[in-house]
Amino acid sequence: MDKCKSYLFGLIFNCPFKIEIENCPFKTLREIEIRDRIVFIETLSGKEILELLSSHQYCLTTRERDLLNVLQCVND
Repeated sequence: MDKCKSYLFGLIFNCPFKIEIENCPFKTLREIEIRDRIVFIETLSGKEILELLSSHQYCLTTRERDLLNVLQCVND
């Protein structure tokens, strides 16, 4: 579970796409004090960690697919 937490620590600072989507679960978290973000992650249960990572993975996959579709249109 420590490896999963380490992924979350990166996500509480920045979105891999630089611009967050409106319903990103990390959006409001990124607006609070750094110390409070860390405390929040440290207090999550294993289930909550997996839910956040699952949400992130879905978003990442969707946005990457959308980007690839745009790039394919440009190259056609």
